[in-house]
Order: sequence, then structure tokens, then C-alpha cells
Amino acid sequence: PLLRIPHPAQIRSVLPLASVFPDSQYLVTGSSDELFRLIDLSSSAALDTNPAREAKREWRGIPLAAPVEGCVRAVEAHTHEVVQLCAYHSSDGQQWLLSASLDNTLRRWKWPDVLTQEMDKVVVVKETAAAEEESLLTEEEERELAELMGDD
Repeated sequence: PLLRIPHPAQIRSVLPLASVFPDSQYLVTGSSDELFRLIDLSSSAALDTNPAREAKREWRGIPLAAPVEGCVRAVEAHTHEVVQLCAYHSSDGQQWLLSASLDNTLRRWKWPDVLTQEMDKVVVVKETAAAEEESLLTEEEERELAELMGDD
């Protein structure tokens, strides 16, 4: 039977952890609301095939206030859409999740700590104003450019 797991935001990436960590029953989704969610595929809520779940929804998804069936954790992962997820084992035997975002960052998350520990909130670091660099234009070229820009 067809199984739908309603999601409150557009899903950009999906990672079934069993493909990398064989003992895991979780599905990780990265979405347009800057979160990734851990969905327990062994839970009865996620596997419910009730036809009422199949009701037609607007293409933009269900309201954000609605819970995701089977979701055990929503992690504030980035400051923009989460577009890619992967998992790997490091050389020291640690298990990691990796998330990529349109905010131009990659973040690494220790598995299974993501399930049990409170994660740090995303901190936006403001860039300091870079020292004014020398112009690549000559003084004459800068005057000509200023004249052209002023000829509106």
C-alpha cells in the first residue's frame, strides 16, 4: 500500500539511515524550513495507512503547526533550506550525519547524539567589514566610470 508521511515544509532531501547504519530505523528529511527531522519508521504513527491521511492537500504542504507523524526530533540545522543529507563512518568508528544548505554551509552532527542531546542553535556570525581594498581601476578610469554612472 501507498504510504504518505505528511510534512510541514517542502522536502529537499531524504536519507534513510538504514542504508548507512544498518541498525537504524530512522529516516532523516531536510526541508525548506531550515530544519532536519528524524522520523522513526518503526513507529505506528509513521506507518499508519489510514485513508484519511491521503486527503488532498494543497501543493505547498500542510500547516506548520501540524505534527509530522513519527517525528521524534526536529533540529534547527541551518539558516536556509537544507538541501542535502548524508551519513558516514569516520576512521575512528564514529557515526556522523552531514547536512548541506543554501546558506553556504555544511554541518556535521554526531549520531546518535542527535537523538538524545540538545543541539546548539544555529549562530549567525556577522562578517566584519573588510579593509577597503585598492581599486583595480586607474584614477582616470574611476573618473570616467563616475561620469557614466552620473549620466542617468
